[in-house]
Amino acid sequence: MRRLRWAVSWAIEILAAAVVLRWLVIRLRRVLLLPTGDATPRITAGQVAPRMRRLIVSDLHMGGGDRLDDFEADAELVAFIYSYAMHAEPTELILAGDTFEFLQVRLPGLGDFEWSGAAAERRLRTILTAHAKVIAALRDFVAQPANQLTLLIGNHDFELHYTTAKALLYEALGLNASATRAAASTWSTATSSTTGTVSSISRVSASRSRSCAARGWSRM
Repeated sequence: MRRLRWAVSWAIEILAAAVVLRWLVIRLRRVLLLPTGDATPRITAGQVAPRMRRLIVSDLHMGGGDRLDDFEADAELVAFIYSYAMHAEPTELILAGDTFEFLQVRLPGLGDFEWSGAAAERRLRTILTAHAKVIAALRDFVAQPANQLTLLIGNHDFELHYTTAKALLYEALGLNASATRAAASTWSTATSSTTGTVSSISRVSASRSRSCAARGWSRM
């Protein structure tokens, strides 16, 4: 019995030491920030339509569909989009920050601190798949003539600043990203074949490291 208690005590001490060591490595490891060239231009006053019906929804935090995903109101959000956002009057639906929860998406072979265009695309693809019905509703919304979808980038979905993530979101919403860029030269306003639009405005995180990523920096 004494040996068993000693073994359990020793195992607990080793586990505690491992946890502390991991925390120290994460906190103290050297971080190299490199410019990526990825950025999101701000929306200008001229791009804002006056006297337009506007709906604002924020902090949805849609994640990867696993136990870390706190968003469980897919059916309610889909119903809101179809029954209230879609209206005879042209409507701008503003997703005002943290629509997607990139920070809680855990994928095999992808580190929590790996910030790159490829990593952002993998995380976003996982989120879009997990919440496919919501994305389909947004796609139908933006396909309506004169409707507009505005996405404000928050600190939990700052990886939307990566060009690859934007392109994937364009594709999911049924928008031609390449044609839009050729016409508008920015991500700020994208137009579908049915004149629906999607736009984005940058928001900088309070965290220094995330702020660097939001400005177009990659953490190595």
